[in-house]
Amino acid sequence: MCDTLNILEPYTSDYIRIDNWCEIHELALLEHQIALGDIIAQCDANMLIFHGLGSGKTCTSIVMMEVLKRSLVNRDQLEILIVCPASIQKQYVDEFRVCPIQSQNVYTVEIPHLLDMYRHLDRELDREEAVEFRALERTYQNAKVSTLLRHDIRVLSYDKLLQPNTIKELMNNGKQKIIFVDEIQNLISETSEQYKNFETLIHSLSKNRQTGGRLLSRLFVLTATPIVNYPNDLSLILRLLDINNPNIKITRDLFLESYTQNPNALKKMIKSHVSYVSGGHPSAFPFKRIIVREYPMSIEQMEKYRTTFANLIVKYREEHALLQDMDNLNSDKMPPEQRKMMQLCVSSRNVHDINIPELEHFSPKIYHVVNDILNNVYTNEGTVFVFANQIKGCLDILVMALEYYGYRQWTADAPEDGKNFFLWTGETDKAVADTVRESVFNTRENIHGRRLKIMIGSSTISEGITFKNVSTIHILDTWWNNALIRQVIARCVRFKSHCAVHDPQASTIPTVNIYRHVSVFPPDMIPLSPNKGITSWMSMEEYMIYMSSKKQIANNHFESLLKQTAIDCTAFKNGNLYRLEERLVPIRSKENPFQYYRYYQNPLNSKKYVIKNAEFRLDYTNIDYSPFQKFPIDTVFTEIVIDNDGKTFRPTDTELRVGDSLTETLIGYENIACQNT
Repeated sequence: MCDTLNILEPYTSDYIRIDNWCEIHELALLEHQIALGDIIAQCDANMLIFHGLGSGKTCTSIVMMEVLKRSLVNRDQLEILIVCPASIQKQYVDEFRVCPIQSQNVYTVEIPHLLDMYRHLDRELDREEAVEFRALERTYQNAKVSTLLRHDIRVLSYDKLLQPNTIKELMNNGKQKIIFVDEIQNLISETSEQYKNFETLIHSLSKNRQTGGRLLSRLFVLTATPIVNYPNDLSLILRLLDINNPNIKITRDLFLESYTQNPNALKKMIKSHVSYVSGGHPSAFPFKRIIVREYPMSIEQMEKYRTTFANLIVKYREEHALLQDMDNLNSDKMPPEQRKMMQLCVSSRNVHDINIPELEHFSPKIYHVVNDILNNVYTNEGTVFVFANQIKGCLDILVMALEYYGYRQWTADAPEDGKNFFLWTGETDKAVADTVRESVFNTRENIHGRRLKIMIGSSTISEGITFKNVSTIHILDTWWNNALIRQVIARCVRFKSHCAVHDPQASTIPTVNIYRHVSVFPPDMIPLSPNKGITSWMSMEEYMIYMSSKKQIANNHFESLLKQTAIDCTAFKNGNLYRLEERLVPIRSKENPFQYYRYYQNPLNSKKYVIKNAEFRLDYTNIDYSPFQKFPIDTVFTEIVIDNDGKTFRPTDTELRVGDSLTETLIGYENIACQNT
C-alpha cells in the first residue's frame, strides 16, 4: 500500500525565496503538515517523523491524530497516547489549543480571569495574586487535560508510561492504541533500561491476542535528531517501528559491519518508515556565526591536570582502555578522574577557594567570557545566553565574577540598567523561570537587555524552551556528541525567534554570535606522557570535540540514507532547504596564535566552503561581529576539505553561486538523491 502513494508536491520552486515570515501572522497549517496527513491516510506503516527545527512537529502530530481518528470506523475503541519528556508535557497540551487543525478547535479551553493575569506578568504579582495565579493555572491545565481525555487522548511522560500500573492498564483496557513518542532520541540507548522497557511494551502491544487482534494500531516516533551518539541509534528506532523483524542489527559493531558496506540492506528496512523535512524555512531563523575561542590553560591548571591525568593512566595502564571507557561512559558513570579533568579545563579552584582578581590564573576561560560581557564588544548590544553542563566549578564561579563586577541576580524591583542576570539550574522553580523568560527576558522592551541582560543556564534548560532576540551565546564546555550543543543553540535560534529585531527593508538580517569556549594545552607544552597517545597532547575538551566531530561524519552518512529513502523525499524536494553558517576557527600556529580561518558550513552535511578568490585567513582583531550582510549576486563559494592537521585547506571542484545555487542570504536546496521509489 505504501509503494503506490499519490502525493502532490506541496512546495513550489518559489518557496526558497519567501523571506517575509515575520509579517505572516495568520495561523495556518504548513504545506508538509497537510501532505503528511494525506500520506498516513494512504500508508499504514509505523513511521519515524524526522522533521527538523521549526517544522512544527507537535502540530504535525496533532494533524496526523485527527486524520487517523476520522479514518477509523470504531473510534470509541481507540485511544491516542502521546509520550514525551516531562519537561514538555505542558507545551504539548498547549499546542492542541493553537494548532490550526480546524476552524472550530474542540480543544480550546478559556479561563477569562487567568488571561487577564497573563497580561500583567511583566510586573511582580503580590502574594495574594500569586496564590490565585497558581490556582488558576492548575485549573487551566486540569481543564485542558480533561478536554483531551474526553477525546481519548492522553499525554504521558516517559516515566509515567513505563510505570507498572500504567502498563497493566494499557494491556487490559482492550482499546486499540495509536502511540506518538516525541523526542524519541531521549529514549534511545543500547544500554538503557528505559529503552528496553519501552521496547518490551511495544512488543507486548504488538502481539496478537487470543481475544482479538493486537492492541497497537500505529506507532509514530518524532525527532529532529534520530542519531545522537552512534549510527546504531537508528537501528534501535527501526526495532521499535518493525518490532517483529529479526534481521535488524542492534549492536554498534554489528550495525557498522552489516550496513556500512551494504547500505541497500538498510534502505530496504527504512523504506516506508520515514518522513523527512529539513525544518522551518531558513529565512525565518537568525543567521548563525559560530566562533571557536581557545584558551591555553594556566600554569596552576596544568599542574593539577597533569597529576590527575597521571593517576588516570596508572588506573587504566593502557590509553586505548582509557579512551574506550571515555567513549562508552559519557555520562554520570565516568571515572572521577575523568570528571576532574573536565572540571580542571574550566577552573583549577572550587568556589570556596577563589579570589576574583586572580581569575585569569585559575580560569582563563571564565576570565575572558566575563571580559567579553563587561566590555560588550561582541554582544551587538543585545541579550546574552550562557550555558554550561557544569554548575560547580563553572557557573557558580561565573556568577561570583559577574557580581564582583557589579552585576546582580534579577528581581522584580532591580534597576533597569542592563546589569541583571538570571541563573536557571535544576534548583530553580520552573514556574518562576518560565514567567521571567516570557514576561521579562523575551519582551520587546528587553531587546537590548535593559531589564535582564544575561540568562545563565545548565542542562536543565531542555526541549521546548525558547529565548527570543538573543544576540550572543556563550557555551562554556563541550560534550561527546554534537546533539547537545545543537540543542543548546536551538534554545535561542528558533523559528521567528528574532522577528522583534528584524527589519525587512535592511540589507542585514538578525545574527546570533555563538562562542564555543575551549581550554587547550599551552602551545609550548611537553606532552603529558610521551608515547601515550592522543590524550597526552590534547586536553579533555579538545578530545571531546575531536570525538564528536568524528562521530558526526559517520552519523551524517546514515542520516543521508534516511533522507534518500524517506517516503516523501520527492514530494518535499523544493521544501528541504539549508542555510550556510559562518565558522571562525583558530589556526593552530605558534607563529600566528591570533589568526583565524573563516569558512561557511552546511549544517546538514558538514560540507565547508570559502569565498572564491578571497582571503579566508584573518587576524582575530579583524573579525566582524556585526549582523550578517546579504551577498551580491554571482558571489562564488568553493567547497574545501580540511586536512587532518587542521591547518591545510584544499579546494575541490564543487562551487555554489549566489543567484543560482544560493540566495543572497546563503539559502540553498538540500538536493537529496531520492531513492524512495
